[in-house]
Amino acid sequence: RQLAANLPREGGLSNRNLLINSEFNVNQRGVTSITGHTGNGAFTADRWLSYASGGITSTISIQGVTLPNGVRTQSHKTVCTAGSGSWLHPFQKVESFGLGFLKGKTLTLSAWVKTNMTNQKMRFCDGTSCYVIGDDIPNDGEWHFISVNHTMRTDMVTGSADHMQFQPAFTASGTPVVVGSYIEFALPQMEIGSSATPFEHRSFGDELARSQRYFQTHYTLGSGTVNSSN
Repeated sequence: RQLAANLPREGGLSNRNLLINSEFNVNQRGVTSITGHTGNGAFTADRWLSYASGGITSTISIQGVTLPNGVRTQSHKTVCTAGSGSWLHPFQKVESFGLGFLKGKTLTLSAWVKTNMTNQKMRFCDGTSCYVIGDDIPNDGEWHFISVNHTMRTDMVTGSADHMQFQPAFTASGTPVVVGSYIEFALPQMEIGSSATPFEHRSFGDELARSQRYFQTHYTLGSGTVNSSN
């Protein structure tokens, strides 16, 4: 019952956004900036990760911004600070367990995106394949509202260990990443339907509960012992 209550209701006014913590307000790790990052994905605000192809060192940060429509929110930014490579990769994993009703449905992916890189498009992975979708995102270093459609496979995987991925921008043709290249995005949303609806602002408590399904901090006072074979 609890899981069903957190699923989006088709045509409803709540639970439209399949992404969690799209305003980056829940940050149980207390991470506002990661500098000198290399290798596998690093968590920033809850549910959001970023990494880059081999040879790249990056800085990943969360900061306050004002969008062209006047909305004040937070953005997620990944910047190449050393080296070079093929792509920057900010993303969220979306658990597919319980989302079998998405099979064959049309999704709309949207976000405000800012980048100085050419040949960037939105990207979606369904656990089987990845797809770069829509037109190139302008590389003028200005905010642009990007909205694309994707039709889900009828054979999408929905096991407890499976997931989809939302990526606000990804290279579509192997454009090299150099020092100073960046991807910044805000208010990402993934929803059922063929057009983007107004961004769904959820309460902090709601986002925290959704985030804690995957990670939560615990603070314990006391003493004890631990026994482990390794």
